[in-house]
Amino acid sequence: WFGTNMLGVGLHSYGFMDSAAMWLMLFIASQVFLMCLGAIPTNKWRSDGPTSECRNKQTQPGISMNMPGLSSTIMQYDVYKKSPAVAYLLLFFLGGLGAHRFYMGRVSSGIGMAVLSVASIVLMLTLTEFGFLGYFALFVWWLADAFLLNTWIKEHNMQLASSLTHEN
Repeated sequence: WFGTNMLGVGLHSYGFMDSAAMWLMLFIASQVFLMCLGAIPTNKWRSDGPTSECRNKQTQPGISMNMPGLSSTIMQYDVYKKSPAVAYLLLFFLGGLGAHRFYMGRVSSGIGMAVLSVASIVLMLTLTEFGFLGYFALFVWWLADAFLLNTWIKEHNMQLASSLTHEN
């Protein structure tokens, strides 16, 4: 809880230090910066595309490499597929800031979650009840995303596989 035991006197002393607010805002700014960095399209990254490690990667048993373009299709799928582990880690640790939505390519709603989170923190520091209402709405949104995230990952990976097979 914000302000609890910050004075160091008693079990339920309430107080708030101005330095805590500054560090909290710096942390939020750093997280928003990282999310914006993650929103850069992958074709602008230097590491975009298959690496030599991917080129030398063995394929699954039973897949014939005699078909032209199959190895590059598999490499492209491996590069661009979404990982459920990464998505759920982002949801768990940075879900309140919408990081999992940025990862899934839902940038506008990710920005909405980040704005709601920052606005709730600011409102909690000034008008307590409105800040908690914002966090309640954010929690409901986060909980709904926890159930929807696996479907989004499957849809993205299926669309990716379909688009890659239709290219060849």
